[in-house]
Amino acid sequence: MPRVVPKGWKGPRDVRKVRSNETFLGKGFHGHVETGRVTFKNGKTRRVAIKRFVYPPSTDKVNEYRRMIRTLHRAGVNVAKIGFVKIPTREKPKGEWVQITPLYGNAKGTRLLSFFDRNLTWDHKKNILMEACKLARAGVWFSIDCFHVTPQGQIVVIDIDNLVLSKKSAKEEKIPREIQNWRIMKEIIDTIHSMGDHTSQRNELMDIARNNLPPQLNRFLPKEKRE
Repeated sequence: MPRVVPKGWKGPRDVRKVRSNETFLGKGFHGHVETGRVTFKNGKTRRVAIKRFVYPPSTDKVNEYRRMIRTLHRAGVNVAKIGFVKIPTREKPKGEWVQITPLYGNAKGTRLLSFFDRNLTWDHKKNILMEACKLARAGVWFSIDCFHVTPQGQIVVIDIDNLVLSKKSAKEEKIPREIQNWRIMKEIIDTIHSMGDHTSQRNELMDIARNNLPPQLNRFLPKEKRE
């Protein structure tokens, strides 16, 4: 059976049980997140964030998520250690799939910062663009809200729902690679304009993109302009 998690990560086989504390952390289009605790077979425990989906995924859908995680990992993207396990419910005694990620913050104090947070620093923004370039090089059509900043200032990709959906959509609709590249670069350019408060900042971000993207993507960037 092929490995379902990147080397060095713990997988479903390493988990003895998952317990939800039901402390609400947040809600999105695809589900809500609550706190919990994982007990591993080696006896160690860890506090985690548990994502319960609005529409619990099938095993085939979970495997799509796992393939995306491996793609991001191979591309060097700083993706959170995302795992999937089954938790029994009243409706499904055999369990439904939930997503497990590290608990970077908590409900009372520290928390993750989203791309839209006013507390993002200039260094945060430059590092977000660096991670976005890695996604672009991997051919992943992304949305900027997949990036978060941990309380330690690290950029991580946690929300991969839209990454999985966009890949599936591109495959089912047989969208040519050229069009996919254009969509990816449109997101890169929109990101640069939304993060740069003035021309010099946008120029600096544009230089980062030019230096971190291959020629087939670079050609979608606007020609260099300086004040």
